[in-house]
Amino acid sequence: MEKVIIAVIYMVGLLFIGYLSYKKVKNFEDYTVAGRGIPFWRNVHSISASAIGAGATMGTASLVYVHGVSGLWLGIGAVLGLLFCGIFLASKLRETGLITVPDIMNKRYGKTVSDWITVLNLFTLFSYVAAQIRALGTITQSFIDVPLLYACIIMGTVTIVYTVLGGLFAATFTDSINMIIMIIAVMVIMPILGIFKTGGFAVIATELDPSKFDMLGMGIIPILGLLMYIMPTNFVSQENFLRIAGAKNSKEAKKATITSALLVYFPYFIATMIIGLVGATLFPNLKNPDSVFPEMISRLTTPFIGGILLSGLLAAVVSTSGSMLLITSVNVSNNVVKRFRPNMEDKKLMVVSRISVVFVGVVGIVMANFGTSIVGIMQDISAPYISAILPIIIGAFFSKRANATSAKVTIIVALITSTGWWVLKQPYGVHHIVFSLVCSSLAMIITTMIAGNKNIDKGVKL
Repeated sequence: MEKVIIAVIYMVGLLFIGYLSYKKVKNFEDYTVAGRGIPFWRNVHSISASAIGAGATMGTASLVYVHGVSGLWLGIGAVLGLLFCGIFLASKLRETGLITVPDIMNKRYGKTVSDWITVLNLFTLFSYVAAQIRALGTITQSFIDVPLLYACIIMGTVTIVYTVLGGLFAATFTDSINMIIMIIAVMVIMPILGIFKTGGFAVIATELDPSKFDMLGMGIIPILGLLMYIMPTNFVSQENFLRIAGAKNSKEAKKATITSALLVYFPYFIATMIIGLVGATLFPNLKNPDSVFPEMISRLTTPFIGGILLSGLLAAVVSTSGSMLLITSVNVSNNVVKRFRPNMEDKKLMVVSRISVVFVGVVGIVMANFGTSIVGIMQDISAPYISAILPIIIGAFFSKRANATSAKVTIIVALITSTGWWVLKQPYGVHHIVFSLVCSSLAMIITTMIAGNKNIDKGVKL
């Protein structure tokens, strides 16, 4: 009963913040980028909280539970992706004044490339929303004994409502609160409690198979698959782009992104690795590795403490799921609706964005019940988009010769190779995102070299 009460208090708190933020949202820019005036440390909290979601928390713990410390490669890749975004991209992106990746594509390569990327992007964002809602449902089952579908509906609805009300204003405020809860629960209490319950690192090392401590234990090819998925994902992270766009200036955008990667993101992954190892030591036969974190909380703590810790786990995922809902709705309104209604009034566009949040959330709830795992949902569906967008966006910001022709060829190659390699059941154990990213990068380089001088892009250099 204590867990249910704590969960309800947390949900009501989210909705209350959404209601208060609703009063601050006056126009589309307020709703999407918080008026471009997010204070530095709130932005650090917000970038961290949006980056730390189901994959970072439950996904990493699950991978470490199954594969040992080699599961940490997911975290290493994520940190490097965000760090590279801060070093090389954040200030440039903030200076453009753009919000979404399709906006960047339109300005640099033209409408056709922008439209193609919009389609791939929306497929990817829907999969991310589904993965976050699935994680929320899995956590909620630790509070309330209900089927996964019902649990997804409960937390999916709460996230939809608070996002509809407050947009990025609500997200940045809840991100700061969630970040505090996450640090206390995930980075401090759970690792310490887990180590205490096992008897210490020496006991963990004795109980677990030595292969669990091999950084290459997962295998070189699967590790490359993780890295080539997560690094580009965090380098061109849509939810982070919103925070970067909402920073006061380009300097703060860069500093906030780098600070988040080094001071919050990396230590967080170390904590989830410890939790995964503790879970493998204490509960080696879980049917669902994704549930290792909530299972530890449920079995190792009192109902009251467990409820607080589960709220921390909810906080980690809610921040990202709300961001994913928002950025997906912004892409629908800004890159689909405005494509056909370019002169739509600002307030009507904001209404469309809010309706889109509801639509995306409902679809995400349905999709959440068809995936096999949290990381699997994100990794498989995002492959065509990630393979296409990484070489194209690098060309957009760092190459004078990158052009619409090379971008189109890259998108086509990414779509064909990622889908084809997946249909062939990933020969030689090479993940389709690895094969596709190599092919699309070569396509971008070769076509840029061939067409760069003859077909100079008419778009504006970023």
